[in-house]
This record gives sequence, structure tokens and C-alpha cells, in this order.
Amino acid sequence: MRVNYFLFVFLFICQSLFAQEFRWHATIERVDTSGFYNIYLNPDVTSKLRYELPDIRLYDAQNNEVPYILRLDRKHNYSTKLSKLPIVKNKYHARKGMREILVENKRKEEISNFILTLEKTQAIVSVKILGSLNKKDWYILKNSSLFHIEEKNEKQVQILIQDIPITSFIYFKLELTGNSKEKLALKTVFFRKHITTQKNYMQLISPAFSQDNTLIRGKSIVTIKFKQPEFIDKLRFVFKDSDYFLRKASLLKIDTVGEKKFNLQQYDRHNYKFVITSSTPNEISFTNFKAQQIKLEIDNQDDAPLELISVRAFQQNAYLIAHLEAGKTYDLYFGSSRVSAPLYDLNYFTDSIPLALSMVEVGKVFPNLNNQNLSKRFQVPVYLLWILAIGLAVFLSFMVFKMFKIIK
Repeated sequence: MRVNYFLFVFLFICQSLFAQEFRWHATIERVDTSGFYNIYLNPDVTSKLRYELPDIRLYDAQNNEVPYILRLDRKHNYSTKLSKLPIVKNKYHARKGMREILVENKRKEEISNFILTLEKTQAIVSVKILGSLNKKDWYILKNSSLFHIEEKNEKQVQILIQDIPITSFIYFKLELTGNSKEKLALKTVFFRKHITTQKNYMQLISPAFSQDNTLIRGKSIVTIKFKQPEFIDKLRFVFKDSDYFLRKASLLKIDTVGEKKFNLQQYDRHNYKFVITSSTPNEISFTNFKAQQIKLEIDNQDDAPLELISVRAFQQNAYLIAHLEAGKTYDLYFGSSRVSAPLYDLNYFTDSIPLALSMVEVGKVFPNLNNQNLSKRFQVPVYLLWILAIGLAVFLSFMVFKMFKIIK
């Protein structure tokens, strides 16, 4: 009886500590006609979300969760031909309930999508994707995300994964996890060659920047700083009029968050290398890039330094497609460090929803005070949680030892 009571208290504290809480709240404008709408996620909202925007929910006035489809305002054009990637490792980890797949990109093709073929399953599958050049340093290209499974034939199903950063890593690691005990059996991994992408953007508030031409001989160091962390899909650099220049440049995120751990880090922490010229718009595009401070390094060699006069940042438009009732109030809750992306049936009917939808705006963003108060009320220091865990382990070991003694 004491064991059960102790275990109940321990689990209650753990649940309180790791509660999936949303830190922010906003109300969306009311609509006059019932139907599907594009709910525009402005930068005040997206800046408070995690990579791939999983931590946002829509609720009606009765606190019922309203299904939505996340839509990024972009259109990819891919080749119709499927290209197969050789699988060099296909291992199931029973302890983790996860299948690890390692594929090799020998030709260093630029890859932005995967098509996975599995033996037929009813499981809900989540996939995490990483890339590497040497099998040692790994970059997260897509965090663990839930996917709808499409039936291919009587024996096989497919998972289509898009919107990952366009990269030419030699190795890609795919970690598949299901919600059931069955071993997910992956058969093949394909991709379609990326041709073009069309994106629609909105301009962010221009960041502050400073340029130093003396720190490193022959180089200009530009520090760019936004007021808050922003998802940035494109940066445009404008230099003072100067004819005939062509110089190598690199761009590195210098935020302190998300530092490298165990040879694993977000892809947006790698060094972006590109060329700036006098004959083209000096733009660099990203996917899933979130930063507050950025360092731009320009290699001048023996030429006089270029003078940067403006930095413009752009974010592609993001929407939630949801069915709204006329005259009703709806609220967004967002910004959580633990909640996963939802998996709604509505995603199966994306093709049935018109592309041209009216847009509704999100109101002013406020801290979600209810969650803040709840968090303060049940806040437990991490060290105390460890003490409880060790204490429980010692207590259970003692009870097992005592039980064996009684049996003997």
C-alpha cells in the first residue's frame, strides 16, 4: 500500500513538472460566414513557436479543440521520376521501439523530400530526419513529426515527407517510431529531384547591424541582431554602389540557444557559404532557420571593404486552415517546449478544401497567465525530482529484497 502511495505522489509531481503548457494566447477575429478560412500567423505568433510550428492549438469558446491544417505559402516543383537511395543500415531498436534507417547519398544530390515504403501498418508513425557528411556530426533536418500513412497497395503503405531543408549530405538518418508495439518494416527510400520552389513572403522589421573591418585582416565582420528570435526564410543585403565585385561570404547563427550536444545540433547552426556580387541580388534563402543574432563574414582579400547599407529579412507566410462558425469566438494557444504536432483527420481532406480562402487576422498576443500561475504552483526543482527518483528506486529495491527474504 505504501509503495502504491509513494508511486502515485511521484508520478503526480512528474506530470505537474512536465505538463504541456502554452505560454501565449491570442484571439482571432470573428467571421460573418461559416466556412474554411486561412488564419494568418503573423511574426508575433511564429517567433514564439518551435521548429516546424508544432506547438499551436485552436480552441472555440467552449474550450473544444478545433482541427486545422498548417499551410506554408510555398509551392514545390519536383521531378516526376523517383530516385532510389541505397539503405546501408536498417535496424530495429526494441528498447526504444524505434527503427533506425541509414541511407547513402553517394552522388551528393540535393534532397528536400523522402518517400518511404513500409509493410502495411495501422500504426501512427513519427519520423525524425538527420543529415551528416561523416557519420559523426549530425544535423537535425526535421524533428520527430507525425505523418499520415497513405495506402500504396494491399501489402504496402507510403509516407511522404516534404519541406525539409535542401541539402546534399552524404548520409541521412531516419528514425521511425510507431504508437504500437509492431516493428515498423521499412522497405525502400526514394526522393524526387527538386526543381524549383515558389514562396510568398512578408518583410520582417529590419534588424540592427554593425560592421567591423579591422578584426580580421582582409575580412569584414557584420553582426546582425533582431529584437527577438525570428523565423527567417530570406535575407537580402544591399551594399553601397560599387562596380565589379565578387566575393565569398559566410553566415553563421550566433545565438546561445540550441548549442551542440553529443554531435547533434539543429541544421540552422551550420555555416552557410555563398557569394555576393555586383550583378545579382544578394539574397540567401533558408528553411526552418530561427535566429536572433547572426554573423556575416565577407572575404575582401586585397580589395577595399564593401560597405553594407541595409539588411532586409523576410518570412514566408504561414496559415492555419480551419473551419470557423459565423459569430463565434476562437482562441489560439501556443508556445510550448514539449507539446508535439497534432494529427487531425482533416489532413486527409486537404485536396477537398479550396485553395482560395478568405483570410482572418490574429489579434494581439498576450502571456497565458493561467498557465503561468499553474506552473508556479506546481514548480518542482529538478534536483528534488532526482532525489525522489533515487529514493523510490532504493525503496523498491528494499521491498524486493524483503519479499525474497520472506519467500526463502
